[in-house]
Amino acid sequence: MTTSIQTYHCICTNLVLATTCPFNHHRQLDRSIILPNPSLSPRQEAALTGDETNASVEDEQILETDSITQLVGTSVSCSLAPILIRSDEGIEKRYFFYCNRCRLTLGYQLDMDQFKAESGYNVLAKSGRRDDVIYLLEGAVMTTEAMRA
Repeated sequence: MTTSIQTYHCICTNLVLATTCPFNHHRQLDRSIILPNPSLSPRQEAALTGDETNASVEDEQILETDSITQLVGTSVSCSLAPILIRSDEGIEKRYFFYCNRCRLTLGYQLDMDQFKAESGYNVLAKSGRRDDVIYLLEGAVMTTEAMRA
């Protein structure tokens, strides 16, 4: 079975993302698209941390796929410090991704602290940005094919 790589551009036409994952998983909170960014598989991560519940329920099925997602390093910047976002469900710490050309916000990653509280995760095991999932804001990118049209 051949996996095709889809490329996506910011609205300013800057190439920002390549992925083999279809855009069919959305986060209920803000309709952002959930994409795996596997540096480690969930099983490898669990083996390293000794915690079988290190992925949230919402993300667990997506992370078990063989999909690959890569932000284009020279085209995308990430905030160094988290920004607090308040919603009806509480407060989230988000690390935002920006297009380097036009500074449009493309998506975010969540802070590990949120997952420690939900799952009883070992607080000392890991902290900072959760790198294994990217939340892409709906409408932030367009496919290469759509850009050509």
